[in-house]
Amino acid sequence: MCKYTVKMRFRDKETQVIYEVGTVLELTAERMKEITDKLGEEALEVFPETETTEKKETTKAKKADKKSE
Repeated sequence: MCKYTVKMRFRDKETQVIYEVGTVLELTAERMKEITDKLGEEALEVFPETETTEKKETTKAKKADKKSE
């Protein structure tokens, strides 16, 4: 699943939750396609992964490797 930033306020038809602009969602590719087909490509934007997030994941992986040794 990928993360997306909401660029257009909308109500999720499945959950009835209203998502405000700026909200970050984690969606499957299929669900993202449903939303953009209905609301347009400008409704969602891929959430940029920051270096700090990538570093945290790498650090967690390294710690897990050390524990398994």
